[in-house]
Amino acid sequence: MENKKFKFIISIIIIIATIFRVFVIENTPLNDSTQVDAEMGMPKTVEDYNELYNLDNYDKEDVGHFYYIMYLYTNHELNDNTKGQQYHPPIHYILSATWLSFLDNFSLNSMQKIEGLQYLGLVYFFISVILVYKLLEKIKLSNKAKILIMLLYCFHPKLVEMTYYITNDFLVYIFEILSLLLLLNWNENSSFKNAIVLAITLGLGTLTKINCVVMVVPVGICYIVKFVNNLKEKKN
Repeated sequence: MENKKFKFIISIIIIIATIFRVFVIENTPLNDSTQVDAEMGMPKTVEDYNELYNLDNYDKEDVGHFYYIMYLYTNHELNDNTKGQQYHPPIHYILSATWLSFLDNFSLNSMQKIEGLQYLGLVYFFISVILVYKLLEKIKLSNKAKILIMLLYCFHPKLVEMTYYITNDFLVYIFEILSLLLLLNWNENSSFKNAIVLAITLGLGTLTKINCVVMVVPVGICYIVKFVNNLKEKKN
């Protein structure tokens, strides 16, 4: 398959996947994918949104991703309570609170602003799909195989669902994919700069969701193998 034709097909897949996600977001209620506090619940009406959006302070016992974001947005500080979803590292929630503050600059009502949080997931998807494409370019696969993988990634039901959830899962996927890409770069060029960039990416991923620390295992194995191979080359 010609390279231009391949890139055209990939571009069409990404465009269709993006449009499809916009449609899904516009037709899906705000959801933080968790069983949030029964008394507070997720907002369902404009009145609910107004009440939640205008609160000056969020109770430190609130749980759920939504309330984690709103606490940061309203208080400009981290909650010192780790109940519910508040045990997660803060990067995604800081970005979400910042996104909400950015939306304050537009003539949107409370409902539109809060549901606008779902579009941050769309940004995450677009970044991740570009990284997946770059990762596939590093791997020696046929163009047909790459197209199939891109189709699976772009239209997998779980990944589509994650786009409109306001959780930290998609952002940690970005750091994990980026870690794999940087690991391949480091394997090609084992410079100190590449190693530092990879380490920083792993650190940011762990500050997004703790389970990103599992990426240290394959990275550590690659470091050890590379070190042993270098020793063998020096002896020879």
